[in-house]
Amino acid sequence: SADYKWEGNLQGIVSFLFELQQENAMLDASQLSISPNEKRVLRGGFTVDLAYCRPPSARQTNDVRGVKIEGK
Repeated sequence: SADYKWEGNLQGIVSFLFELQQENAMLDASQLSISPNEKRVLRGGFTVDLAYCRPPSARQTNDVRGVKIEGK
């Protein structure tokens, strides 16, 4: 499993998780947390459990539709 922190808007994290689910890899996102910071920007974390992992491609980024994703 891999733990990630995120910061952004609700639409951004929903879009990111939806696109993650659409990949041809067997995975499960769990333990999603969401809370606003002092500037009312949403932030939180989630865990992804992978059964199959592909090597990263050149088109993958850490900033998807208004959400910054950081791995631990």
